Amino acid sequence: MWLISPHYVVGVTGVVFNARGEFLLARHIFRGTISWGLPGGAIRYGERLEDAVRREILEETHLLIEVGPMLQVTMHPEWPNLTCHFLCTVNGTPSAQVNGELFEAGFYTLDDLPGTIAPEQREIIEYALCVRKQEVL
Repeated sequence: MWLISPHYVVGVTGVVFNARGEFLLARHIFRGTISWGLPGGAIRYGERLEDAVRREILEETHLLIEVGPMLQVTMHPEWPNLTCHFLCTVNGTPSAQVNGELFEAGFYTLDDLPGTIAPEQREIIEYALCVRKQEVL
């Protein structure tokens, strides 16, 4: 089965909200023309998805997050890549400290974006805002 089945890289992202309802965006070094987006990365062999999103955000921003429900799974239209997107929270309003994968990171609202983000990531953020609103009610 392994030889005849398609192979994919599996990644994770977190839509991380702070106490003020702002979400975390990062300006990535390796993302090309649209460098702003959700933090995340690839899972390691045998790693739980929730652990991978927690690890990736910690590595990239030094933030400790709580991982909530999976929001969506997307497939890249041109690459063999599946990404699992999670609703996450961080206590308080810490400032993100970046590592070698990011230029900068911070918390924003849809009305105050720091730059252009990919339309599919904006859709995930908008969906996360709706899910979060339902959980708060």
